[in-house]
Amino acid sequence: MRTALSIFRRDIRRIMRSPVAVIVTVGVCIIPSLYAWINILANWDPYTNTSTMPVAVVIEDEGAQIPGMGNINAGSMVRDRLAENDQLAWTFVHEEQAALDGVRAGTYYAAFVIPSDFTASLARVLD
Repeated sequence: MRTALSIFRRDIRRIMRSPVAVIVTVGVCIIPSLYAWINILANWDPYTNTSTMPVAVVIEDEGAQIPGMGNINAGSMVRDRLAENDQLAWTFVHEEQAALDGVRAGTYYAAFVIPSDFTASLARVLD
């Protein structure tokens, strides 16, 4: 153990004699820490600024007659919930092709399409 401590002291003395060595040593110690903190801060809360990210929503659901429940339209329920949600900039579009064209053009970040048989396919799960 004494040998290790004497080597450590000798290395510290040699580093302290040269200003360039001190700067390089401090840089080697600090740069990885800064890199880690920048990454941690960048990923701390990724949803903070997503409220301005436009996402096109197309709801073509026609609803369905569900035995024991009556006429249900799950697409309109999804629309109501998305209208209340402010985590993304939900933009309701009437046509699927317009939404896809908007994604290709860069107007929308993504397109979310609910097909016309959405409620009917959900009702088939109950059968």
